[in-house]
Amino acid sequence: MWHVPCQDAGEDTVLWRADNDECKAYFSSAKTWNNLRDKRNEVSWRKVTWFSQAVPRHAFQVWLAFRDRLSTGDRMKNWGIEQCCMLCGEKNETRDHMFFACPFSFTVWLNTAGKLFGNAITPDWNDTVSSLLQQAQTRIDHILRRMAFQTVIYSIWREHNSRRHGGVWG
Repeated sequence: MWHVPCQDAGEDTVLWRADNDECKAYFSSAKTWNNLRDKRNEVSWRKVTWFSQAVPRHAFQVWLAFRDRLSTGDRMKNWGIEQCCMLCGEKNETRDHMFFACPFSFTVWLNTAGKLFGNAITPDWNDTVSSLLQQAQTRIDHILRRMAFQTVIYSIWREHNSRRHGGVWG
């Protein structure tokens, strides 16, 4: 309940909401963020997407790919637009096809990350993600594998969009 201000009550003080029922005299950005954000369960692919060495635009593109929010052919069908794979012509263009079941994208993936992954390199999205979630032999290999994954996802998506809009990659 609010009270009418009164001079006899003393000076005003600023209070910051720390939790739903608690106010503090100091501000905490961490507590404010935790109060404002929508909290969800942590996803396993978080460490493949968000890590300190990641290029932000690559990480964002990978985040969209993990959430299956890229405008692939299967998603475009929902909007009434028919679209084949812009890289190989496959009728059923999905995220899993584009990364890396498509012969074009798998060739890029193999040539870019083949030595980092060795025999573990695969055209299957789920197998690739599982491999990335496992710790590599060295810390630098672990970082390089995730960076290669993000760079290839970003590059393939750019090439895909370039072809969709009539451009030439380069």
